[in-house]
Amino acid sequence: MADRRGRGHGLLATLDPDVVMNSEREWGFYPTVPGLAATPWCAATASAPST
Repeated sequence: MADRRGRGHGLLATLDPDVVMNSEREWGFYPTVPGLAATPWCAATASAPST
């Protein structure tokens, strides 16, 4: 499975589209990807709606 994901990410790197991915499991660090910017995003705590 990881090999298939790595090849898919390598294809995206070759095609060079502007891509934003979001996954709790997929980080994209594969030998087929020459560079990657990873940023941990955290959801802000939502306040209760006002009534």
